[in-house]
Amino acid sequence: MPILHLFSHVFFAVVGANGSLWNIVVHVAVILGLGKLFGFEKKILFIASNANVGGPTKNSLWNGKC
Repeated sequence: MPILHLFSHVFFAVVGANGSLWNIVVHVAVILGLGKLFGFEKKILFIASNANVGGPTKNSLWNGKC
């Protein structure tokens, strides 16, 4: 299992390597702001955000760790 854990982290790093810091900051601010406004849990917001940005493959791997 530790090797799978290592490869999943490498996969997440490669997928996220092309993003800019400014895009990430704005995305997280909007997600958390709207989530607070509508009363959603942070865990649900981050899962939905991850599915939107990373696609279904990344989300299924990340969702299994929550």
